[in-house]
Amino acid sequence: ALPIGVTVSYTNNDQIAAGTYTVTANINGGANYQDATISASMTIQKAQLTSVSFSSVTIPYDGTVKSIYISGTLPATAVVTYQNNGQINLGTYPIVASIVGGNNYEDLVLNATLTIEKGVLSNVYLPSATYTYDGQQKSLQIGGSTLPQGVTVSYVNNGHTDAGIYTVRAEINGGANYQNRVLQSLLTINRASIEN
Repeated sequence: ALPIGVTVSYTNNDQIAAGTYTVTANINGGANYQDATISASMTIQKAQLTSVSFSSVTIPYDGTVKSIYISGTLPATAVVTYQNNGQINLGTYPIVASIVGGNNYEDLVLNATLTIEKGVLSNVYLPSATYTYDGQQKSLQIGGSTLPQGVTVSYVNNGHTDAGIYTVRAEINGGANYQNRVLQSLLTINRASIEN
């Protein structure tokens, strides 16, 4: 403790930002002690960026650009850039997130994987249908979204003329980018009334 009557004031103290500072203690010796000046170095190290993460993601193909991003909160002065992000085609892509921490935070490099797998044709269906016999061939046809390029459909047990109940299958070949699907519905042709 300082003796009675001796006071101290500081120059260049109370810093916030990362860096190395020379702090001076100015000692007023009062009536009984000589004045003195003492200097010391104070270092505030850059903080680690601990509130961000970068997770690998698997996304189904749909023909649009896919990207992954860091989660968490970055300090206002930090800047993030991505390498190899923004992919469309099927595959597994290593993505790098490079964060420049600015004056107060350490730089950080994070790695994750973006996987684009075959998409699911979820908006396609095969509706059942009921007809009355008229001597003309009756068939079922898939409905919903237009099939993407490269996707084909073939039918099994479709196209009937005689009265009956038929189980029709639509076999969808997803091609390079979509999963195959098999849809099944009933084609019903009722007996016609005999008109006089």
